[in-house]
Amino acid sequence: MTCRRSFVACFRSVMALANPLLELDSTTLLFLPPSETSTAPACVVQVAVRAPNCTVETIARFFRAQRDVSKLVRILVTSHVQVKPLPTSIVIKGQDYVVEASHKPWDFGKTWTFGWGEDVVESAADKWRFVFRAV
Repeated sequence: MTCRRSFVACFRSVMALANPLLELDSTTLLFLPPSETSTAPACVVQVAVRAPNCTVETIARFFRAQRDVSKLVRILVTSHVQVKPLPTSIVIKGQDYVVEASHKPWDFGKTWTFGWGEDVVESAADKWRFVFRAV
């Protein structure tokens, strides 16, 4: 058995709230509770939200859409992990923005040991990247 790095889930970028607001140009660890409708256990998913052109207009539009984008991220990631794997690339069009979602294997996550209190929480197989574009 190999040694694994220990991780304490008690810092700002860890999201375990019911409705966390994700920030633009940040990477976050999203803790998902065990599924209530399937056998999927609790897990940790790396989520990155980026904007290729971070203009004032992009920041303003993201601020207006932040709750919707954060909810969209939670729904997509939870569905992928707990229900059925989603396509590798997804495009969602909002009123004045587009979100491009993609996922790929999160091999680095397997080198960490995550915990919530005394419980061990496994890392998800995939990490997610969401690109926000103002249109």
